[in-house]
Amino acid sequence: MASLTHLHIDDLLDLQHVVAQTQPLSATSNNNVSGQFTSRFRGQGLEFDDLREYTSGDDVRHIDWKVSARYRNTMTRLFKEERDATVTLAVDLRTSMRTGTQSLKSVNAGRLAASLAWHIVRRNYRVALQLLTDDDVFQTRPKAGKLGAVGVCRLLVDVDSKHAITHRNEQSISNTQKTGSNNNNLAQFIEHLVHGGRQLGSTVLVSGFDDVFQQADTDQLKDSFALLQAKHQQHAQKLSAIQLVDKYEVEPLPEGQYQYHWRNRGSARSNLVIENKRISSRQSQHLRSVLSEQSETVKALCKQHQVHCINHAGPVRSNSINEIIAHLADAGTIR
Repeated sequence: MASLTHLHIDDLLDLQHVVAQTQPLSATSNNNVSGQFTSRFRGQGLEFDDLREYTSGDDVRHIDWKVSARYRNTMTRLFKEERDATVTLAVDLRTSMRTGTQSLKSVNAGRLAASLAWHIVRRNYRVALQLLTDDDVFQTRPKAGKLGAVGVCRLLVDVDSKHAITHRNEQSISNTQKTGSNNNNLAQFIEHLVHGGRQLGSTVLVSGFDDVFQQADTDQLKDSFALLQAKHQQHAQKLSAIQLVDKYEVEPLPEGQYQYHWRNRGSARSNLVIENKRISSRQSQHLRSVLSEQSETVKALCKQHQVHCINHAGPVRSNSINEIIAHLADAGTIR
């Protein structure tokens, strides 16, 4: 049984079998490294695509003389080329994700990222991981096949357990502001994705989006979201965001003892603490109202910038993995 508080390598590796059972490959899949994104170009390709009039600079070897004679005009063949495609998983593992009642959000994020990695490499794409912590951003290089997915799983486990990162092709990017804990916010992470100098391909951003409780962070998030979406549109790539919430952030809390902290809107930090007493229905309703506002803010932010948004509550299990993959496939972020 998977741990509810920590990521374990055996569990993340076993998720490949869950993905294999729930997401069978299509009949057109193959086992080569290149992906299934196609582009039109002049020159030799994998299969014939179309015909058009010959223009200066076209390869004369691709002139179709029979068609040219029929149309009484020089016609050249166009071909389709398979291009290597990358999907980047951008995952939030800051301290704010280490909360939850049934399982920690950090565990849910890690299991979801690993599942998506296994699905991506089974579709013959390359997968890369960008991982946000309180002080650093860690990453793996884009890789295809089993090595790509295993690299994602190892980095997730290493960062989760705070072990040294020693695996090949993985590196730490130090944040310039390291004067204390929790320096990194989500907007800075997104800006790193924009200006990191690496082609992202399609991107799946996984977070609890706790930053939206702080107005200044929310405003910064809007600007960074706009930049990231513009980058994806420029390269005809897709961007999706997955907000992970706890089950009891969207359902009534059962009677019991709780301690819950959040950052209120504005510059001051404020806490709600419910402890050493039974929670009242009024307190439960107030807490869910605040958390509901957070989710609605994230949805509005994504809608404003045409980012596909998924909201998932509770642990990440086999059926939810299947549903999330289907949603991302419908959005065109993954295939």
